[in-house]
Amino acid sequence: MYVDQITSFIHRYLPFLLDNEVYDVTHAEESTVNGGDSLVEFASDSLHFRFFTDRGQLFLDLRPGTSRRENDWYSIDLIRRLFTGDREESGLMDPGYAEFIRTRLADVEKRVSPAEWPHTEKALKDIKHKRSEEMFG
Repeated sequence: MYVDQITSFIHRYLPFLLDNEVYDVTHAEESTVNGGDSLVEFASDSLHFRFFTDRGQLFLDLRPGTSRRENDWYSIDLIRRLFTGDREESGLMDPGYAEFIRTRLADVEKRVSPAEWPHTEKALKDIKHKRSEEMFG
């Protein structure tokens, strides 16, 4: 049910993820608990994408392709803010975030490369902390 929501969004806005020579589906699951949730992960050597639904709303987290640490996932609003410096109104995945991924994919991959990840990780943690202060004071 919600996996269809994820795959429909990808087909429409991010079809490059379906290129089996670059990206692999590494995990997919669906639950009917609490109205249903789903998760689909795509991975390349440089970047992992985790799409998930929560109560019917679509989200995206990203992490470096070389990482397997659970705490290395960062939401798309934090990733875009890393590049723009602008506070995002929402973390819900939408066509605007898809456009950002399409147009800035090479830049994102560079920022999560092994050479740049330590600096990027610190910047993302700082942004995440700032977002938390903005939301909750």
